[in-house]
Amino acid sequence: MGGGQNIFAATYTIFGQIAREQYPTLVPQIDPVDQILDTSYVQSLQQKSGATTTDIQRAKPTFDSATPESSKRVVSKKGWKLEFETGKATFTPSAKAVLERMLKDMLIAGSLTVEIEGHTDNVGNPTSNMALSEARAFAVKGWLERRAPGNFPKGRVSVMAFGQTKPVQPNTSAAGKAANRRVEVVMKAEK
Repeated sequence: MGGGQNIFAATYTIFGQIAREQYPTLVPQIDPVDQILDTSYVQSLQQKSGATTTDIQRAKPTFDSATPESSKRVVSKKGWKLEFETGKATFTPSAKAVLERMLKDMLIAGSLTVEIEGHTDNVGNPTSNMALSEARAFAVKGWLERRAPGNFPKGRVSVMAFGQTKPVQPNTSAAGKAANRRVEVVMKAEK
């Protein structure tokens, strides 16, 4: 898929999970996407056209980022509890599952620009926290672009760093500090 992810599979899975959560007796399970998706027709067309998988992978997607951010409206904003190694921009093993879920959620909004906002708690000094929040936001951006380059081409994802300036909980407890160490994903569309 040109370095991208299967958008149909992501949409089917995300909305299937929502249906299971909302209507557990009516939808006790959803079939795995590989059991319900038949791509043989598309593969046949690819063979008939003479295009190779390498040709498809070379077709780099582009994303028009010419519209100024000030003229875009926020469509979605969600905080993600991504755990990083203490004082670093390195993901912990538990962050991988959260990143995969984030990726699937974001795939179904392919025409929106994405802003990754990094936040920290108030441990340490404000200057180093600002740099750390930026490094963590860039880590998420880089992961998305490496994991699904076809879906996150250059210009689609931007980074904002807020350090400890926008806490969602008081920094007076371990739970509050943990809530403030977060990444928020803001999706925007042209007004």
